[in-house]
Amino acid sequence: MSSRGLFAGFRFGTGCMVAAVMALPGLSVLSVGSHAQALELEEILVTAQRRDEDRQDVIASLTALEGQALVDSAIQDVTDLPLYVPGLIISQIAASQISLRGISTQAQSVGGDPGVATYKDDIYLSRPGMAYVSFFDTERVEVLRGPQGTLYGRNTTGGVLHIISRKPEEELGGYLIGQYGRFDKRRFEGAVNIPMSDEFAIRAAGLYHKRDGYLTNLYDGKKVMDADEYAIRLTGQWTGENATAVLQYEHTQTDSVIDPFKALTPGLANFAFGGYSPIDEWDEVNQNYPLVDDKTLHAVTLRIDWDLSEQVTLTSITGWRDFEVFELNDLDDTQVELASYYGDMYAETFQQEFQLNYTNDRLTLISGAFFWWEEAEQQLDFPFFPPGVLHSQPYVDTFSWAVFGQGTYSLTDDWRLTVGLRYTDDKKDFTNEHGYVPFVPLAFQDVTGNYDAVTGRVALEYDLNDDVLVWASVSRGYKGGGFNGAGIAPPFDSEYLMAYEAGINATFADNRVEVNLTGFYSDYTDMQVQRIVSIGSVIDNAGEASGGGAELELRALLSETVSLNIGISVADMKFDSFLSADPVEPAAGIKELGGNDLPRVAPFTGSGSLNLAQPLANGGTFNASFEVQHQGRIYFDQFNREINSQKGFTVINARVGYDSPDEVWYVAAYGKNLTDEEYTESRFEIAELGGTVFGVLGPPIEYGVEVGYNF
Repeated sequence: MSSRGLFAGFRFGTGCMVAAVMALPGLSVLSVGSHAQALELEEILVTAQRRDEDRQDVIASLTALEGQALVDSAIQDVTDLPLYVPGLIISQIAASQISLRGISTQAQSVGGDPGVATYKDDIYLSRPGMAYVSFFDTERVEVLRGPQGTLYGRNTTGGVLHIISRKPEEELGGYLIGQYGRFDKRRFEGAVNIPMSDEFAIRAAGLYHKRDGYLTNLYDGKKVMDADEYAIRLTGQWTGENATAVLQYEHTQTDSVIDPFKALTPGLANFAFGGYSPIDEWDEVNQNYPLVDDKTLHAVTLRIDWDLSEQVTLTSITGWRDFEVFELNDLDDTQVELASYYGDMYAETFQQEFQLNYTNDRLTLISGAFFWWEEAEQQLDFPFFPPGVLHSQPYVDTFSWAVFGQGTYSLTDDWRLTVGLRYTDDKKDFTNEHGYVPFVPLAFQDVTGNYDAVTGRVALEYDLNDDVLVWASVSRGYKGGGFNGAGIAPPFDSEYLMAYEAGINATFADNRVEVNLTGFYSDYTDMQVQRIVSIGSVIDNAGEASGGGAELELRALLSETVSLNIGISVADMKFDSFLSADPVEPAAGIKELGGNDLPRVAPFTGSGSLNLAQPLANGGTFNASFEVQHQGRIYFDQFNREINSQKGFTVINARVGYDSPDEVWYVAAYGKNLTDEEYTESRFEIAELGGTVFGVLGPPIEYGVEVGYNF
């Protein structure tokens, strides 16, 4: 990549960001002090660089949402995060597809991996459905944009989403939150913290969530898109003189209805064999096949930290996950049996990581080794007319190991240099059986993939003064190759990314205003891109892709009672060269897609809130917040047809509440998507059904009341 292209990308991102701020000051929620008694922002401690530090000291594009901010803004699972994280796009097709800077989870079968890595308490979640559970008793959510090829490493070309649970505390206490809302929504979460001795404490947390559906199924008149889930988490923490150990067990269970695929355009699905798709009524579907989305997760995590000396700490992180998903869905959105889907997936994973941290007056060093194993199996059956089943049964056994190190050295009191390096080795043993039963005999595939890469980062930072930090970095990301599980198809190669970033972290007005600005330019090689083929999909490697943009986050205390939060992302990400066949237009042959936008990248997102915390005469507090999010047009595939895109839309949320004088209890009323904006979270075309475009609908207006009690 030439320096001219790099600087052009930075100029583009910065210029678009300034224009976006002037045109639409969107807002992004970050936790601030409720009463702002000292009239300064509270410090946000994060672990984005695998150590505790102030958010303003992190030289990366980072959003950190603290636990109370999650509650106040009704952020209840990963699908709520785009409202508060600039540039984050989450699409729903059976499981969450998380996208940052043009990198997303393309492979839905066990043969591939996500491009934005999700971690839960330092444990990597390999399957997208593992993260699609509600947040409860959460300490913090951190979202790192851009490749994290050193400290996290595995499949982090797009970034990292890290969910951090609350740990046991020294004092006896707990909380309970109850919520009742539209569609008979009932949601309860709570936790109790019990110190057993001076050294040992336990924490038990739980969640129950049930809600009726908000779409009408014309086939039987019933409501679909309901929710039914529960979860428990038990955590024990032992703290000794030189060591701390945290053992955690978590179990989650969902027995919900899968997101139905709604036909959005006329096609064969609308007319064949007397079928009818209600394309004109937004809140109606026509599903003759059962809709099921059952997930079960068991997880155990053990973290041990030893202080070997005042300067050296050794950490061991061990995690085991057992995850199972059972799904049924109707693919044609008619009352006749044209095409449907049966999916059954099981994954067992084990992770072991060792970290050695060293710190002195001028050097901070983290090094370690990472080991990962996964066994995953999937059954994909597509019953469709004429009577038969398109069957695939992929299985993958993965072993990955890595060694890494990253150090930050203070060249002077104001200049610091960071250098990181990681070597990753992935091996995948893959088998698959595929065929159209009973008409076509099963074909079998048995292959092994070996992938390795050297990734890393170099960054330079400079303190302009005590309140302003400027930095620049170059980093390399990697996502291993894999296999197409929905049929017998060639494997796809590894994906690589070079990212160039520069940023400013600034604090103004006596710690009342914080501004973080990052400009970036990304250069992709062999990008993994999904393409719909028949009623399944395959992964292709695009030739090259590149683009730039910028991300801005601001939080400010305007007065003792009013806070303002802004978050903006602008991006221009395109294929440089990519030859691909379009299944909807087979006569066109191979198309050159250079110049097309990358899928799931919005040219502009802006979001945020205006918050009021007004003390009352009786000692209580009146709280109010107004939140807005706007997302620009995104395309859902590489062919950039307008019919298979979501145009720009805006969502508005609001909340008002009262906190008791002693802060023991509160009551609040909330509303989400108050203008009842109609939009799709994802779209796709099926050529065999006349090129019909199907979509997964975003949720409609929701409102309700919430009561919380602390003890």
